[in-house]
Amino acid sequence: GALARIEATTLSRPDGAMPLSVLLRPLAPYRGAEDRQHRPAVAVFVRDPAASPHTSRDMLHRLVRLTPMETEIALLLVDGMTLDEAAAATGITKNTARAHLRGIFAKTGATRQAVLVKMLLNSVGSMA
Repeated sequence: GALARIEATTLSRPDGAMPLSVLLRPLAPYRGAEDRQHRPAVAVFVRDPAASPHTSRDMLHRLVRLTPMETEIALLLVDGMTLDEAAAATGITKNTARAHLRGIFAKTGATRQAVLVKMLLNSVGSMA
């Protein structure tokens, strides 16, 4: 029915930056202890598409059991860096970064960087 419909919209910003993404999801009607009426309820999710994705290092380690360097490489890839850029940012060689990426692939089951990034962005780690 109409109550189950999820709405998506954007909110413009006064500074002209990329608009915020907004998702409105209806919830079961709320009734407090003192209320005799059911009151509509909605969950509002707001995301800044211009912001860097946030994935908790600790959460990622617990979910996937990555080493600290594998975690750092994975987070830099999620943030949009190439593997070569991630290697430079962490002060390791490209070959060492590739070895870490192979370890990440083995632990996550991903076979390509794009698949890995999608998996990490869709994991509960990005909600932490």
